[in-house]
Amino acid sequence: MKRFGWQLVAASSVLVSLAYGATRPQYGGTAHVLLRNAPNSLDPASPQSEPFSAGNLFRLLYDTLTTVDDNGRVQPGLALSWQTSFDHHHWYFQLRPGVKFDDGSPLTADSVAASLRQVNTWTVAPQGDSISISLEQVDDFLPAKLALPWNAIAKRGEANPRGTGPFRVAEWTPGKRLLLTANEEYWAGRPFLNSVEVQFNMTYRDQEVALELGRADMVEVAPEQASRMQAAGRHLTESQPMELLALVFARDSQSNNESRLRDALRLCIDRRAIRDGLLGGDGESVGGLIPNWIGGYEFLFPSDANVTQAQENRGAVNQAPMWTLGYNPADPLSQVIAERIALNARDVGLRVQLSAGSNADVQLVRVRLQSVDEGVALKTLAAQLALAEPKLDNASVQALYQSENSLLQTQRIIPLFHIPVIYGLGPNLKGWNPRRDGGWRLTDVWMTGTRISTD
Repeated sequence: MKRFGWQLVAASSVLVSLAYGATRPQYGGTAHVLLRNAPNSLDPASPQSEPFSAGNLFRLLYDTLTTVDDNGRVQPGLALSWQTSFDHHHWYFQLRPGVKFDDGSPLTADSVAASLRQVNTWTVAPQGDSISISLEQVDDFLPAKLALPWNAIAKRGEANPRGTGPFRVAEWTPGKRLLLTANEEYWAGRPFLNSVEVQFNMTYRDQEVALELGRADMVEVAPEQASRMQAAGRHLTESQPMELLALVFARDSQSNNESRLRDALRLCIDRRAIRDGLLGGDGESVGGLIPNWIGGYEFLFPSDANVTQAQENRGAVNQAPMWTLGYNPADPLSQVIAERIALNARDVGLRVQLSAGSNADVQLVRVRLQSVDEGVALKTLAAQLALAEPKLDNASVQALYQSENSLLQTQRIIPLFHIPVIYGLGPNLKGWNPRRDGGWRLTDVWMTGTRISTD
C-alpha cells in the first residue's frame, strides 16, 4: 500500500542521522537506557503489561521468522522465504541456514516449531530445514503476524530462554536492571556496542535528570515535555504517531438513547484545544484507530468537535445517566486530559464524574500499536482493548476501512489522538536511526567519548 510522504520523511531522517552521527562507527562501549516499565518476564511468550517496550527489548535478544519494514512490507528474518497452499490453509517457511542460539546450539526446524507452538494454536511441524503452519481459518496476515515480538523464536528450558538475537542476557534483576552483552556470533553481524544496560521503573522526571547529568544515553520523553526539553538543547527523536489515546466503554450500547449520548460525547470533545494545550501541539487529533501514515484512510473518519450537534443529541434524551470516566492515576497526562473531557461533556449537558479506578463506565486508555501492517495493527489493537475481533477477508484498503468502520460503529471506542514515541539522546550515542514506529535499532549505534560514572 502507498505511504504518502515517506520519501520526504526518509530523506529528512538521513540528513538528521548524518548531522548527528558524523563520526566513524566503532566497536565497544555500553549504552545506558532508562525505561518507565519493566517486562514481566524475559520470555517473549509471557503476557506483558507494556508490549511495546518489552518488544523493543525482546528484539535485542530474539529474532522472528519475518520482519515488517517501515513501509509495512513483510521481509525475511529467520525465514528466508515462504509460500502458501492453493487454499491458503497451509504455509511453508524456509529457514535461514547456519543460525545459532546464543548458547552455541543450532537453530533447527524442531526448535522453531516448538517455540511457535508455545504461543499459538496453529499446527506447526518441522519439515527438514523448513516448517509448516496449518490454519483452521484462512489468514493472509500470517507472515506479518510472525513478526510480532511474542512470536520471537526462543529455546526454553532454562531460567531465561535462549535467543538468536544480537545480544544475550548477562545480568537480570526483575523490575530493576537488565544487562545485555553483544552476541559475538550473531548471524547478521556483531553489534557495535559491547553491552546495553537498561534500568527500569524510572519516571519521566528521573530519566530527564539522568540525561542532563550525563548518566543516561537514551531516555523516554513525555509528549507534553518534548517542546521544553528541545528548547533546552536536548537532542530528541520522534517517531510517526504510534500511540492511540481513546475512550473505551465497558460494554455495548443498550438502547438508541444511549447511542445518542455516546455520540454526543464524541462530538463535544475539543481535540484541537487538548492537543495544543495539553500535548504541546504534538500528535494528531483523530477519529480513526489506525494512523493515516499506516493505513492511508484515517482522514475519512471525522474528528472535529460539533457542539451544536452534541447538544441536539443530548436534548433528544430526557435524562442522561452519570458516567464515571476512568484514567490511570500514575499518568499525569491522562488525568488532565480526562478532566478536560469531563468539562467538554458538562458543557453540553452530559454528566461525567472522574474515577481513578479501573471499573469505570468509560476508560481513557493509552495503547501503542503493535505493527505497521494495517491488518495486524487493527487485530492486535482490538484484542488489547477487548473489542470484537475485526472481520478481514483480505488486505485491500476497502476491506481494512470497512472493518475499522464496523468497530467504530459499535460505539465501544471513541478515538482521540495518535501521538508519537519520543526519545532523548545523550551526546555520546551515535548512529541512532529508529524505525518509523519508534522501534529501536541498537545494533547500528555506537558510543564515543566517556560517560559520567553512576557509582
